[in-house]
This record gives sequence, C-alpha cells and structure tokens, in this order.
Amino acid sequence: MTVVMDKGKSSSVTTSGTEEKSKAALSKKKIPAKKRSGKVAKKSKKLVIDPNKRLCRISSVGQLLPHVGGPIFRRFGFLHSTIISRWPLVVGEKYAKLSVPESIRFPYGQTTGGTLTIAAEGGIVTLMQHITPAIIERVNRFFGYAAIGKVSFRQGRLHHRDKTPLVKALPKTEQLQNYLSEEDQEMIQHVRHPDLRESLIRLGGGIAKEMDEKQDKGSGQK
Repeated sequence: MTVVMDKGKSSSVTTSGTEEKSKAALSKKKIPAKKRSGKVAKKSKKLVIDPNKRLCRISSVGQLLPHVGGPIFRRFGFLHSTIISRWPLVVGEKYAKLSVPESIRFPYGQTTGGTLTIAAEGGIVTLMQHITPAIIERVNRFFGYAAIGKVSFRQGRLHHRDKTPLVKALPKTEQLQNYLSEEDQEMIQHVRHPDLRESLIRLGGGIAKEMDEKQDKGSGQK
C-alpha cells in the first residue's frame, strides 16, 4: 500500500494491483449451502433393485377373489355352480338329497357377505337351520374367503329330484379311499381334523379314480 500526501490536499490511499486481485478472489468465493440457508441440502436417493428379490409375489386365490370377482361371479354364477357341484360335501349326503342351493346374492358392489338361499323339503328346513354356522364355514372354506355371511331357507318340494337329480351322486368316502396308495392313506390318518381328513380322502381318491378310469378307457380303445 502506498500513501501519497500533497500539500493543501487531503491524503489518498492507493492499493496495489495484487491486493485488488486478492479481494476480488475472496468476493467470488461461494458461501457453502449450509451457511447460506442454515439447512443441509438433501441428496436424492437412488432406487436400488435387488435381483435376488422377486418383484412379483404369488397371492392366494382367496386373496384375489374378493377384488376381481364382482360382476363376473354374479353374471356367470361361478360361486353358485361351485357350491352345487360340492353340495354333498358342504351339508353331507343326507341333507344333499333333500335340499339344493338356489341362489347367492351379494350386497351391491361387494363380493363378500353374500346370502345363500337354500330350498329344502318338509321339516328338513328346521334341521338344517341348526347347522347354518357349519354350512357358512364350509362354503367359505371352499372359496378361501368370507363369500357367504348369511343363509336363508325356502321350504318346498323339489320337483326336479323326481326325474333327474341336480347333483350327481358322489361315491362314498370309503370307496374313494381304496383308490389311494397305502402311503397316502397312512399320511392322511395323521390329520386330526375329521372334516379336513375326509376332504383330503375325497380329493385324492377322486383324482386317483379319474386317472384309473382314463387308463382303462385308453387300454380298451387299443
């Protein structure tokens, strides 16, 4: 820095070129974001996909039915036809001979908590009213979700049973059990729940019976 003083004039200060450059450099320095705003700038997070994890997970049918059933079920009677085909398993062979599921009605816009209407002959209605909770439980077990919440009965004579039965007579559980292998029979005997054990016997025995019948037909054609 150089100070020049003249007589009769005020003093003046002159800075050298080097000092001016240093001041300009300091003024151009950027203030960090933290000091400027008092907040730390957030860094954007990148989405990292683990190739070992499956993006599409398998959902059970029971989880999907309440969401996708809707008008398709009501229009084509999928639930109704399913109950008809399994009616002897739902109420037992004794009640299945004297009753028939007539219809299923759901609240508007819903596919849960439906009302199952059963037509039954004579005093069988009174007897079936006592097993209503079991009917609801078994029907919902077939579908895997709470499709039915209420059962109503209509008393009347089932004229169609005088000619052709609506539900084809199913073989007895003991007959279907004979189609199972000894190993399968031994495994099923360890199941404690009687209804579940009977369902497994009927399911496995029915499949084995159907396969045997197909093999017999194939060998007969040859």
